[in-house]
Amino acid sequence: MGRQPVKNNLIMTLEVIKRHSDVDHRLTQKNIQEYLQTDFELTCDRKTVKRNLMNLIEFGFDIEYTEIERKNGSHKSVDDVNVIITDIYYNHTLEPSEVKLISDGLLFSRYVTGRETERLISKIEKHSSPFAENRIKGSVNYETIGHTENAQVLYSVELLNQAIEEKKQIEFLYCEYGTDKKLHPKKTDKYIINPYYTVTANGRYYLICNVDKYDNIANFRVDKILEIQLIDMPQKDIRKTAGNSHGFDLSKYMKDHIYMFSGETVNAELEIDRFLIGQIIDWFGKGFNVLSESNDKCVISLKVNENALFYWTMQYSQFVKIIKPQSVADRVVSVARDIILKYGEE
Repeated sequence: MGRQPVKNNLIMTLEVIKRHSDVDHRLTQKNIQEYLQTDFELTCDRKTVKRNLMNLIEFGFDIEYTEIERKNGSHKSVDDVNVIITDIYYNHTLEPSEVKLISDGLLFSRYVTGRETERLISKIEKHSSPFAENRIKGSVNYETIGHTENAQVLYSVELLNQAIEEKKQIEFLYCEYGTDKKLHPKKTDKYIINPYYTVTANGRYYLICNVDKYDNIANFRVDKILEIQLIDMPQKDIRKTAGNSHGFDLSKYMKDHIYMFSGETVNAELEIDRFLIGQIIDWFGKGFNVLSESNDKCVISLKVNENALFYWTMQYSQFVKIIKPQSVADRVVSVARDIILKYGEE
């Protein structure tokens, strides 16, 4: 390749260290010389490699090494010929376990397309050790794991974040799936929205907001939003929405709305099998009270969204009895009767 400019030498040296090292795979100066030759057809002497390393560290790159003094040498400084640097490695931004955690979050989310998931995971992996044993690719079909087919999701997220930051309104078409498995607008005209938060729940991405012509808080699935646009109108203050005159507690809202249904929060009492306590904590957090308990059952009280309580109870109906509110208990009984009739039982 001939003589390379100094800046090219630096970039290539950095690339070699990133590609071929981590805390468990350390390099010698000789290793770096060999990789420069095989990867870039670049020939460097040991002094040049050493100088490049020191320059890269001075420029702020997170490179670690060990100093070893030559025998019969006097240790003066790392620039001295009597000092050898070895055990060289790059401190990658992300640990392999962190890459796995982030990748799994993307992989099992349903609000990003399979193609975008693969692209984002590839970008994340570049910030970790090249030796990370990440076997996601090749073992999972990104397109069959339940991802949305809405390619506008990332654009929608970007515009929503802008609107929330600038406290502006947005408008969009909200869709539902048809029998053709494609998204279709629920109505022809667009929703005018005051956006407040974007959150994830149950593998979905939601917008917490207010539909401008109403006064309640509503939730929309971001992957069902199409043709989103920013409106040059100020956002309605969330304190002007129903029940939020003293402010909005996002953490409490998420605990109350486990399925992200809109609606009222109610005071509930449930009789449950004791083993279900773990599920209560998983779904509702630890903000419940135990009113009584026996060897196999206990009675708890909690505040929860009325619709979420109904659907959660249906999910665990064999082990749960609603004591209050009676309206939700009656709803469960009514649906149970409908189920029995549907299956032809007297």
